[in-house]
Amino acid sequence: MENPSDNADLELFNFVRPSAYKLDFFTNSSNKFVRYGDSSNTDVKMHYTWSIRNDEGESPEGLTATYTISNESTGKSTTFTRWYDKGQEVNFSIYEYLEPGVNSINVLGIGTTSGARSSINYYITLLQLNVSSTFDFTTKRANGDQIQIPCTFTRNDQNGTALIKFIIDEGGTGKEWTHTVNKNSGTQINAG
Repeated sequence: MENPSDNADLELFNFVRPSAYKLDFFTNSSNKFVRYGDSSNTDVKMHYTWSIRNDEGESPEGLTATYTISNESTGKSTTFTRWYDKGQEVNFSIYEYLEPGVNSINVLGIGTTSGARSSINYYITLLQLNVSSTFDFTTKRANGDQIQIPCTFTRNDQNGTALIKFIIDEGGTGKEWTHTVNKNSGTQINAG
């Protein structure tokens, strides 16, 4: 190694020292909440760029990315691998791999020749929200009468509130009432 040209005939193989290279992910991945059924939401997309470099500059190699998506409630886990060429931006939906509840997302990236590695970790909570009411909207009421609208709000995670907006169209006026309700609790909206 001190004199490679004089000792070339002794060289058995040559490889890049992995520790000399660094893999960087450039992403805004962070913990997110997505409504169940909202598969077009951009928050369920893997979206990042990446770079592998050493002190001399950027490497021309590709990236092997292994994705592991695990649901904390069901224990279901999906792992798949994709390969990318240098400079290729990553942008695809992972909605089909998500289950209701908290999903942990892990991306392990490894340089195809240098072995440089790094990872991304974050969570996507797929929320199932439901608002139900026994209120009979078909019953005629006199103009100006007070109405009470009992409703129950449920959601499948541990957080406890939601903002529910009621819009009652009084002859095109579109009056609005906004009310915060707690998870799994009943509430009553008084609208005059």
